[in-house]
Order: sequence, then structure tokens, then C-alpha cells
Amino acid sequence: MKYFTKTAAENKKRKLSSTARGLLSGFGGGTASALVTMPLNNVIDYRKQFSKNAPKFFTTVKDLYRTGGPKRFFQDAGPAVFKVGLGMGVAFGTSEYFKNLLTKIDKINDTQGINRKI
Repeated sequence: MKYFTKTAAENKKRKLSSTARGLLSGFGGGTASALVTMPLNNVIDYRKQFSKNAPKFFTTVKDLYRTGGPKRFFQDAGPAVFKVGLGMGVAFGTSEYFKNLLTKIDKINDTQGINRKI
């Protein structure tokens, strides 16, 4: 809470590292992705129960809506959001970490004259 009570100049001193930004943006993107695709996943999972005699797609949507309303399409969203959000957060965070690490190595090599352009 202290972060929001400081002035803009003081807040500039406290920036998140790119790795932390990658972790948070990946988690946010993964969460949004899981929530957007959850209704479709639930329809597909429901249709899998019938194997060859599965009802048509829109018939399934109507049946699911009748049985549980909009909540039915987001059933089990919690674990999916956690799984996808965490996975994307780790992927983005590690990507940013290694990108920064390689950038530092390139800078060291540039100062020693190792990176020569042909």
C-alpha cells in the first residue's frame, strides 16, 4: 500500500525487474487465455462423453446452458486459471531472465572485442 502513497518521482526508483514484469504479464495473459477458452473446453469435454453419438455443437451449448446457466461454462475454471496462468508466468519470466543474461554476456564480449561483425 505504501507504493501508491508516494510521489511519482519516488515511484520511479522502485521499478520491477523485467523478469518480474515477464512473470506477471505471463500470468495475466495465461489467466485471460484460460478464461476465454474455458467455455469451449467445457463444451468439448461434455461432447467427449458420448463418443460417436455426441450431440451437435450448438445442441450441446443449449443443453449445458439449460442445466447450469452461464456458470456451467466456467465450471472448473479455478484450477485451469492457476495451471495456465502459472505456466505462462514461468515461461515469460524465464524468457526475460535468459534474454537479460544473454544481453549482459553480449555487452561483456563487446567490451573485450570478442563479438566481431563479419
